[in-house]
Amino acid sequence: MKSCWNSDPKKRPTIIEIRKTIGKWFFTNKNIEPFNQAELKRKELISLDKLGPNFARISHPRAVYTSRSLSFLISKCSSINHSKEYTSIELDFDIDIESQINRSKVHGTKRNIEELDIDSHGDDGKYLSN
Repeated sequence: MKSCWNSDPKKRPTIIEIRKTIGKWFFTNKNIEPFNQAELKRKELISLDKLGPNFARISHPRAVYTSRSLSFLISKCSSINHSKEYTSIELDFDIDIESQINRSKVHGTKRNIEELDIDSHGDDGKYLSN
């Protein structure tokens, strides 16, 4: 996992190498102990308030950039959206579905007859296909 965080991108593993490593862990259950240790350490840091939301509020004195929570922006936007009353206009479109269906049936029948290329031969009224 540390190799993924290398400051030199050329020394980081490729996605294929990462996939193979994860596949080994998943299918063979080998090397699971580092994950168990990392989970224990994570829980310990959270309980000591050295990791988690409270830890993020403490900035390093020599830090140039500091992160901040965006929860105030989210609550501000949601309160603006709830405070305004939005109205919607219902548009009335009269669409005659029955005539549309009948029209498509007529055009469809006409097209199908033309596609069959049927000719009339003789006086007996029988149709023969070419």
